[in-house]
Amino acid sequence: MLVAGYTAVAELYDPATNTWTNTGSTTVTHSSAPSVTRPDGSILMAGGSFNTYGVELYTPSTGSWITVGSITQGRTNHPTIALADGRVLFIAGTTYNAQGTMQALSSVEVFDPTATCAPTTCTAQGKNCGTLSDGCGGTLSCGTCGSGQTCGSNNVCTPNAPACSHNVCTAGTALVKTCSSCVNTVCTRDSYCCTTAWDSVCVNEASQWCAIAQPGCVTPM
Repeated sequence: MLVAGYTAVAELYDPATNTWTNTGSTTVTHSSAPSVTRPDGSILMAGGSFNTYGVELYTPSTGSWITVGSITQGRTNHPTIALADGRVLFIAGTTYNAQGTMQALSSVEVFDPTATCAPTTCTAQGKNCGTLSDGCGGTLSCGTCGSGQTCGSNNVCTPNAPACSHNVCTAGTALVKTCSSCVNTVCTRDSYCCTTAWDSVCVNEASQWCAIAQPGCVTPM
């Protein structure tokens, strides 16, 4: 028995030995996506949430998943039917409208896993660094970030956090929590000091919350 969907890692259960084993991972989670066994024994899943479009195929002989394309409409809880010729029907289901309200679908799609998959691009996905799926089972290299930038978990370059350019008793640019225990204390209570600027209010807060005795002090960072 194959179990997949709510997490990326799929598992196989063997009733003869009463054991579970991992069997590859899907590219995305298919929380509410029915699966279907095709005539050749492969198993296909698609959608599963209003913003999940990937179609993934599991091959029992290799214990692996590959992305074979995408559906045109994000849908959940949609009856999925394997046709005799290898194609798969996705019938209706539910989705969310622009107002965030769940609504029923009446559309039907037919998908051919053997058709040529057209890989997506980094630009089409709005990504500019790191590696990610090309939508067809391969990977894309979206490059590296320039000086002063870091590749975030969303594969987009973002400016590095400002350096600890001044002490807590001096107003200036925003600091980061890792500058010192005092900065961490202040920013935990007043995030403005670490997101916008370390202004006079932040200086006063440092004096109060970090027990800095002397006015105008220079506290080691």
